[in-house]
Amino acid sequence: MGGLAYRPAESVIQDGDCVMGKSGFPIIWTREKIEKAFSAFVQKNRRLPVAREMKPQCGLPSRKTFHATMGMPFQEYAAQHYPELLSLRNDRHTSLIQKYRHEIREWSLERLVKAEKAFFQEHGRMPESYEYTDSNGLPMYSVFCKLAIEAYENTLAAQFQKLPEQDTEDETVDFDDSDDLSMRMDFHI
Repeated sequence: MGGLAYRPAESVIQDGDCVMGKSGFPIIWTREKIEKAFSAFVQKNRRLPVAREMKPQCGLPSRKTFHATMGMPFQEYAAQHYPELLSLRNDRHTSLIQKYRHEIREWSLERLVKAEKAFFQEHGRMPESYEYTDSNGLPMYSVFCKLAIEAYENTLAAQFQKLPEQDTEDETVDFDDSDDLSMRMDFHI
């Protein structure tokens, strides 16, 4: 049983670990094609793919297509066929966690803003997610996300503090059965 997916077009650009391109003509993923594509990915990258790389733009079938065709999830397949790379994957994962813990202590919102301004001045645009690297003077992307969420939450908290307090006892909303909204909402119950 093969899955239907799309193969990247001939004109492709490199984006991180994935080859990105426009959708081309459909390809039927057979066991042989999946095994060959998986092997090619491992040889090219010297590591196992991660879940977000299981897509045709990276030269692999989707996770759903992989499972349906191979009869097992790609992680199980990797454990059976590439056991030597599992420890490397675990080591890489551990080192990324350690790097995140280090960077989250080292980076502040103020430092992030300065680094992004420097990137903008050099490139004339904001960085893409894959450009959050030491070589670009930026923290890893997960650290950026954590700091951005904190900044957003602080902004929201400040906005809510500025709102005047409202007396909620006097303002109650009562929907009767003839209300048009309640009639439209009946299908949800």
